[in-house]
Amino acid sequence: MQIRELKYKDCLTLAKLIKKLADKIGSTKILETISADKATDQEPSEEKKESQYVQVGVELLQAMIQYITDDVNAWFADLIGCTEEELLEKSFDTPFLIVTQIIEAADSDSFFTTLSHLFKKIEGCGSRYKILFQK
Repeated sequence: MQIRELKYKDCLTLAKLIKKLADKIGSTKILETISADKATDQEPSEEKKESQYVQVGVELLQAMIQYITDDVNAWFADLIGCTEEELLEKSFDTPFLIVTQIIEAADSDSFFTTLSHLFKKIEGCGSRYKILFQK
């Protein structure tokens, strides 16, 4: 089982999934999770920042699997080119394998970095965009 190449539509799908997750567990928790730049004594290196973005992506995926399973299943099925019903018949470690492949994809750093930057901009744009993430 191999995932297809991550595309722009996947970034849009993840944005919608994050919105749905925020509706489910609260926007504050989501905005805290996607802020990969936690306060530190020193400025992190570019490599460390990218690693943080990947970690944030993994944490978001884990929360999505837990709270909005059906939506994640639809996306995962699309990633591996099967129906949701076929996905449910795959081995129990399929979600782990899919998440691992997303992380290992050549462009995963830029994928999660782009997603994180998108939401940091939304967070900094004021209340007219933050309302998207409010319950």
